[in-house]
Amino acid sequence: MPKFDYTNLSATATRLVNSFGKTLKKRTITNSGSDFNPTQTPNDTDIYGVIVSYGQNEIDGTLILTTDKKLLTTSLLEVDDKVVDGSIVYAIVSINKVQPADVNLLYKVQLRT
Repeated sequence: MPKFDYTNLSATATRLVNSFGKTLKKRTITNSGSDFNPTQTPNDTDIYGVIVSYGQNEIDGTLILTTDKKLLTTSLLEVDDKVVDGSIVYAIVSINKVQPADVNLLYKVQLRT
């Protein structure tokens, strides 16, 4: 049975997120200085994404709160990063990859203020 080539699907996901999403900021923090008095420097990078609310059937009040948001993006993020949307700074709770075979199509990121 021939394998499905997901590269075209990955390019489509990127095109859709870039077309219908908006520019957000990925904020990473760099620590420098001594361990007891570090200097934290934020570094912002532009990413594209779509922020949507969770459906009522997804909200359980413990793992997913009513105020949590879902970010759909093709940009690689880490749990220690922050996502900035205007004046709102979100912490990343979890990241789920949509990855059939070996190709990353999309990241579903749980955001919390």
